[in-house]
Amino acid sequence: MWNVRFLKGGCLLAARLIKGATGFVLPAGDRRLMAPLLACALLPVAAGATATVEIRRTADGIPHVRAQNWHDLGHGIGYVQAEDALCTLAEGFLTWAGRRSREFGGSGRPAADATFGQPTNRELDFFFRAFVTREALRSYQRGQPASLNALAKGYAAGYNHYLHRARSGVADTTHRACLEHAWVRPITADDVYRRLLAAQWAGGLAHFIPALVGAAHPAGTRAHERSASADVLRRSLRVRVGDDPSLGSNAMAFGEAVTGESQAVLFGNPHWYWSGPDRFYQMHLSIPGRLDVAGAAFLGVPMVMIGFNEQVAWTHTVSMARRFSLYALKLDGSRTPRYRVGKTRHRLRQRTVRIEVRGEDGRIRTERRTFRSSGIGPLIDLSVLDPDLQATADRAFVLRDVNADNSRVFAQFLAWNQARSLEGFIDIQRRMLAMPWVNTVAIGRGDGRVWYADLGAVPAERDDWVQRCVLPGRQASAVMDNIGLPVFDGSRRACLPGGGSSSPAAARLRAAEMPSQLRPDYVANMNNGYWLTSAQAPLTGFPAVMGGEPDELTMRARQGHRLALAEVARPLHSARALADRLAHDLLASGSYSAYRYRAAVVATACDDPGELAVAPVDDDAGLRRACEVLSAWSGEADPGSRGALLWEAVWRAFMQARENGVTGVPLAAPDDVADPLNEALAGEKLLRTEVRAAMLQAVAEMRAEGLSLDAPLEAVRMVSTIDGPVLQFGGCDEHGYFMVFCDHRTEGGGIEGNTYLQLVHFADDGVHARTLLAHGQDEDALTAAVSDLPSAEPVVTSPAPGSVTAPLVRYAQRRWLAFPFTEAQIARDGVVSRLVLFRGRAR
Repeated sequence: MWNVRFLKGGCLLAARLIKGATGFVLPAGDRRLMAPLLACALLPVAAGATATVEIRRTADGIPHVRAQNWHDLGHGIGYVQAEDALCTLAEGFLTWAGRRSREFGGSGRPAADATFGQPTNRELDFFFRAFVTREALRSYQRGQPASLNALAKGYAAGYNHYLHRARSGVADTTHRACLEHAWVRPITADDVYRRLLAAQWAGGLAHFIPALVGAAHPAGTRAHERSASADVLRRSLRVRVGDDPSLGSNAMAFGEAVTGESQAVLFGNPHWYWSGPDRFYQMHLSIPGRLDVAGAAFLGVPMVMIGFNEQVAWTHTVSMARRFSLYALKLDGSRTPRYRVGKTRHRLRQRTVRIEVRGEDGRIRTERRTFRSSGIGPLIDLSVLDPDLQATADRAFVLRDVNADNSRVFAQFLAWNQARSLEGFIDIQRRMLAMPWVNTVAIGRGDGRVWYADLGAVPAERDDWVQRCVLPGRQASAVMDNIGLPVFDGSRRACLPGGGSSSPAAARLRAAEMPSQLRPDYVANMNNGYWLTSAQAPLTGFPAVMGGEPDELTMRARQGHRLALAEVARPLHSARALADRLAHDLLASGSYSAYRYRAAVVATACDDPGELAVAPVDDDAGLRRACEVLSAWSGEADPGSRGALLWEAVWRAFMQARENGVTGVPLAAPDDVADPLNEALAGEKLLRTEVRAAMLQAVAEMRAEGLSLDAPLEAVRMVSTIDGPVLQFGGCDEHGYFMVFCDHRTEGGGIEGNTYLQLVHFADDGVHARTLLAHGQDEDALTAAVSDLPSAEPVVTSPAPGSVTAPLVRYAQRRWLAFPFTEAQIARDGVVSRLVLFRGRAR
């Protein structure tokens, strides 16, 4: 037994040996120091210093952060996130503070995509300086519970703690390329609030940064700026977050009718960013007696956003409900900018924003823009979409974001982190109505029901109100048809948000007006609307602002419901048994387009090979070979699958043909409201000439890329890591893949696809979770995208112990991690490293 007096003196020596007065790292493999250092963790290392945060890492580098209060928990979260993603976070905090142009010039753009897209540095700086003001930050802070404010302050302290130790050479970690750059700076709680606001505005204000900044240009939006943003704006109106339809998620939950007992199973599968400031970070957080929750959150967020505790588990998908609104203002033409509501004139608020921009000569110059806003929202320039949306002397357009003043988003997440039952979880959601742009699927321990809801902050735009309040006139109607968005009349008080009421609640839908469902069998959402949450009981009767009904199901949504209904048709005897089956079934790599159409396409194009001798096509050998490859293909998109790449090329040709008005090729997603998941061809007529033309186009595309027609998926679908290439499976949303991996680097974007996957069920002995983090914890694990990797480089299948590539390999091999949640499970799983942070004079 270690002598306590000896330990008090020896701990100081041990601390010096590991080079840190504010914390120590215990490598799991160093057996000589293990016993004394474990004992040291229980004692102060200097007068006035007490241990406040313990960080244990288990397999794949997942941190388990334990503290005694909210501030210190935030300290641990900030520390570990900085330890794994310092450069990504530092650039994010620079962005959210509006300081990119000073460091990187005004015309550059972030290298990684994010929920706000990839505007120029100048646009980002003007936006965040204009909207995240000191007054906005103080108001936001006042709207938070004391626990969240403590987390924010603690997060900043922990981030700074790591930065100080890293720059002092104390932190035992991989060197970060950005470490010595001046733009990597300490942060404050305000930086954390800026980060939270950026996330909650992703479905509104931050969705339209170029258009909002364009409205503040001193001479109106320049022609080249309008041209550059047109495609982005059109995509922004079609998708609710980001600018790509692949950005979304799959979610399913199965209840007692399928599990055979009063327990449920949850599957969560966000399709999100693999890099950049909005990627997911996995962690386990605990305060004894107050909090014990695990899951994932965006970098910079000091709580779990998708995850589980001992009593509930939940996940999210991007909602189809529209969180933003467009209003037309009637200007009065006076020298002082004003607008009219009825007979009353209101002054447009003006704010001049200054940013610093580094020129090509290295000199720093100041640029200014004047932003104007009404009581509804800020002015916006959407004239690139339609000339009738151009601001004039007597008319302007403003954007309303229902989440602009929603201060309860992360307070609700924090309340969910502590929920004690499914009923309690639902009550929190109904009472707070704060979710900004997501659907929610949840289960609870000892409860055989499953929950779906799109309950949150949604504009109170009821259908009859919309009919009364859209701009009148044929011209206005043509504009709305063109942009696919209603434009409301801001000159009538009854048409203002909430009908002109001063109550914020009046401007949002009530819980009873939004869709939710509590069922014993299943619920599922794959970024389709609420309408077909369950094929057995479609949800109807809700305002169109919620997404519309019936909803046109995407290929991925159809594939998801097909998988879900297959599970419902085979009920089992326990939640554990169902979870075991889902662990395999839901990681299948087939696509709906291939499932539904491949056989018909092959039959149409290939069933009469003798016809080619009579009426040869331009490349009959290529067509014959394509027929052979697609006939032999398994239908799966696994690394070794031969035919998946060819099918994707064929499907792209079909999509292009449809866009060009060609008939006789497969439809993307034909709908039958009475039988929405009917998988028959439903009268679709495939024409041989058109189908063959598309196949020949695909053959030419494959050859142009230097690929044989039977090239395996692994020829291009891989990512580069610091240890070498790692093969991937699945494919893009547009092909109907349920398992999504989509690389947009050639378009200036990045990888979007499966990110944090969780499969959770409850039993009498507590929560059981399996997880996968496709891109890993560490920002340096992923180094490049896909197809230009040297073919001779060996594929990584067994990374070295402790390698940051390990999570990527685990995901690629589809080997679920049994998540160690309880102390016994953590001990059994094995602690890879242990860090104890101290607070007091030693700090």
